[in-house]
Amino acid sequence: MEKLYADDININESISDTLLKYHNEVVKISRKPNNYGTNYPVYQSEIHMLDFIGRHPDRNISELAEEVGMSKSAVSQIITKLHVKNFIVKERYKKEVTVRLTERGNELFNGHREYHETLNQYSVFKNTEKYPTATKALLAEFLAEYIADLPKY
Repeated sequence: MEKLYADDININESISDTLLKYHNEVVKISRKPNNYGTNYPVYQSEIHMLDFIGRHPDRNISELAEEVGMSKSAVSQIITKLHVKNFIVKERYKKEVTVRLTERGNELFNGHREYHETLNQYSVFKNTEKYPTATKALLAEFLAEYIADLPKY
C-alpha cells in the first residue's frame, strides 16, 4: 500500500467528516414523520420500504430484506406497520408471504415520488449535474464500496 501523503490524509478525513454529517442529518430526518402530500404520516423507514415495494411488487420478505440490505426481522417489523396502517396487502402462498401496495399505499407511494421530484429534497441531481458522467460514476462506485465495507452487525 502506498504511503499516504498529507493531502491524501486531509482529503480522507474530509470525506469521513462529510459522511458523518450526512449520516447525522439523515438520522434527524428519520425521526420525524412526513405525510408526503397525503393524510397519512409515516416515518422514513416506512416510506422507503413502501417506495421499494411500489417499484418491486410481489416480493417476499426474504427478497425485500436482501435487496434493501436489512435483516428479515427489521423488514418484517416495517411490513407489519405498513399492513396495520392499510398501506400494503400481505398475501400468503404456502410458506411464502408477498406484499403489494393498497390504494392508500399507492397514494403515499405517488406522493413520495412527487415529493422528491418537486422539492428535490436531497438535491442529488442538482448537485451532480455540473460533473461529468465519469465523475458521477466514480462517486457511485466509491459509495457502493464504502457501504459494502461497513461492518455488518
